[in-house]
Amino acid sequence: MAHCCAVDTEEIAVRKSLLVPLAIAAVLLAGCSSGDHAADATPTSAVPIAQETPVEAPVIDVDPEKYRQTWPNQYEDTSCATYGNGMTAKERWVAAADMLTAARSDSGSNEALPEDSMVDEFESGIDEVCAANPDLTLALAAAGLYESDTGFQP
Repeated sequence: MAHCCAVDTEEIAVRKSLLVPLAIAAVLLAGCSSGDHAADATPTSAVPIAQETPVEAPVIDVDPEKYRQTWPNQYEDTSCATYGNGMTAKERWVAAADMLTAARSDSGSNEALPEDSMVDEFESGIDEVCAANPDLTLALAAAGLYESDTGFQP
């Protein structure tokens, strides 16, 4: 018959070996003060904590399908020739909106999205650059247009 209260001496040894490090950690965390001086303590230097004011994002009421890109390739991997001959009109417009929004954001604009008329103008500019430079990548054509025409910049 097994003893109901049998003590495993190995288990006791393991528990004792854990108690010493835990006791040391508790003393280190509690500090070594001989009295309760915490209530009397005053900070030697007070640094005010900055209160962050939450920034509210602008509310944009946009049909999500309007900006959904269906072009499967990266713009850096798309030639201007493919832009003109392989992309649909919607894919070209969304690409123009994507790249213009990203460029304006990188330039410090906090606008959520550029106006459609600006996207239309940017797309038209990309059309012209790509027609003249079919071997250029779409990303380079858009970047060159953005940098050269300050009307697109914030």
